[in-house]
Amino acid sequence: MKDIPDRIAALAARALEPIISAMDSPASHEVEAGGVILRLEVSDARVSCRWGIGDCLELLERVAEELGVPLEEELVVRHPEMEFSENMVTGFFEAWRGVSVKRRNPMEDVLDALISELEMRGVSISLEEDSLVLSKRRSIR
Repeated sequence: MKDIPDRIAALAARALEPIISAMDSPASHEVEAGGVILRLEVSDARVSCRWGIGDCLELLERVAEELGVPLEEELVVRHPEMEFSENMVTGFFEAWRGVSVKRRNPMEDVLDALISELEMRGVSISLEEDSLVLSKRRSIR
């Protein structure tokens, strides 16, 4: 199950490849990536762009849908382990310790995987208001 967020993130990062490449050598100030036009902001040290969180989530949902993976929130119930011994006919729960119910949002795992994938490609991500800011150090030539 852990590799599914990684696969979604890798495909999403591939869709963002035009912006990642454009950040290496910005020839234009606007680049289309993942179905969205992003505006590059160039300084002496960095190249960055703002990517709407809604656009990011839409891209991840689209990629997940292509893979046939649902990203709906779900409840995960963890039951205690049953204990068995040689002379027991049935198992018993050790004082019912360890019962937990947790709301699990798979999108969080996918976002973490996407951030890791982009960081491996030299792109750092920060959150500002309702946008993700993708930035990359400018190469000195």
